[in-house]
Amino acid sequence: MEHFRELDLPVVRGLEHLGDPRVALPFVAASLGVLLFTSSLLLPLFVFLFCLTLLMAGGVPVSTVVRRLSFPLVVAGVLMLTQLFAYGRTPLFRLRLLGLDLVGRSEGLIRGGILVGRVMAGVMLLVFLTSVMPVYRLLEFAGRVGALRLFVLQCLMVYRFASILVNEAARIHEAQAVRLGHITFLRRIRALQLLGTSLVIRSLERSGNVYDGARMRGAGTVPTRRIFEGRELSPPGAYSQVGRGEWNGARLCFWPRPSPSSSSPGGSSMLRLEKVGFAYPGGSFALRGIDLALSRGEMAALVGPNGCGKTTLLKLMIGLLEPGEGTVSLEGIPLQSLRDREVFGRVGLVFQDPNDQIFLATPEQDVRYGLTNLGLGPEEVRVRAREAMDAVGIRHKSGIPIQHLSHGEKKRVALAGMLALRPEYLLLDEPTSGLDPMGAHRFMETLAGLKGSGRMGIMVATHDLDMVPVFCDRMYLLDGGRIVAHGEPGRVFQEVERIRRADLRLPRVAHLMEVLYRRDGLGRLPLPLTIGEARKAILSWGCRG
Repeated sequence: MEHFRELDLPVVRGLEHLGDPRVALPFVAASLGVLLFTSSLLLPLFVFLFCLTLLMAGGVPVSTVVRRLSFPLVVAGVLMLTQLFAYGRTPLFRLRLLGLDLVGRSEGLIRGGILVGRVMAGVMLLVFLTSVMPVYRLLEFAGRVGALRLFVLQCLMVYRFASILVNEAARIHEAQAVRLGHITFLRRIRALQLLGTSLVIRSLERSGNVYDGARMRGAGTVPTRRIFEGRELSPPGAYSQVGRGEWNGARLCFWPRPSPSSSSPGGSSMLRLEKVGFAYPGGSFALRGIDLALSRGEMAALVGPNGCGKTTLLKLMIGLLEPGEGTVSLEGIPLQSLRDREVFGRVGLVFQDPNDQIFLATPEQDVRYGLTNLGLGPEEVRVRAREAMDAVGIRHKSGIPIQHLSHGEKKRVALAGMLALRPEYLLLDEPTSGLDPMGAHRFMETLAGLKGSGRMGIMVATHDLDMVPVFCDRMYLLDGGRIVAHGEPGRVFQEVERIRRADLRLPRVAHLMEVLYRRDGLGRLPLPLTIGEARKAILSWGCRG
């Protein structure tokens, strides 16, 4: 992970102006051109020492420079030996090794020295370049100046997911260490084998979600030019000027949609599932007899124990999976009869793990990705991307490399990527998992603000039962692949035994009020679910007393 952080952070202080590609790239290109044609050792030595002096003056640790130069130094040493023993006629020394007579020649020493000087000076130039400017900005600049844009886009994606694999490898390595996996040499070899196997398995597991995420955002017809156009390059020091942003609840300006009467035969303004069933390979049913409806202007919760089918149900609602029985319809039209563009332009899904849904190097690049697939102009791409980032409070970090964001910030980036497409129905899988309490509350407040516009219906699959009565208008209790209860949270949570049979619990406030009611004879049914309701109930006890 540290290798990727080194490539992403400009570490040379006082030389920020060199972080502008229009300055750094011509300097490096000109220096490499001169090195390519020089026949003197002095010029490569001067370039090497000049760049090294700048790095040291900028505060770059010596260990960082040595680490970056270690492999090229080995390669240069091999090149030096090949020239020393294979070129020239004037003997310099003789060496007998493994039955071979090796003769070092003075011409080979000079030629090898010049070659090593060129290689090490060139590598030092690249080290200097990546120390004043992150790799993703180099790729972004290449895309803007006319390089093969599709190739640049692929490089950005590879770079993004390589950083994910590096982070996962670091976590696996730490997990092996705490379980005594590195005590002996043989155990270290075994640990490396398991590390490689685990990374392959995780990559395969992640690939399905990555494909679905790209498909939802229109991958396949990518006018990549617009990812890089219509936006000014970040100032060289922008990525180090990280401020604290606020969840400002900015309201998105939705495109006008056709009226329900004109958009569907039945004029049904909702996303509906009727008698839906789904079975995984092998024949076991994951879901059966599911009846569910989501209307615009409401937030519904889908709750249930682990493995009950919540994620499967969300994927059915957006068409990533096809039901084995029953019908999923969008405003009266079956999803199977609609094209991907018609579905994903109106229904969005935010995965539980944001790393499955974030493809490019920075938040702004990633939010633009889906917009470019709509074929929008550069100005509209820019405006809609900024609106979406403002809505979730992430715009102040629009130029920060993704791997430097917290888990909660990545969730906001994933949400912004969906909001930029302006869906009418938004589905979220465990949106508050991995967030601290305040971060979870702010995330739900952002969703409530989006719902308040009346243009969007929101479905949240969650285990955070304390949030449900505060933010949700309706809830569905899923257990054993079936919906066993649904309605307003105030009614469903009164079915205490059914909630507990599903391996769930009451909201904490309701649990406290239940204990007071059943054990101490205080209060009455129905149980209060929120702090406000509990406060009113407790105050009423005092009035009666």
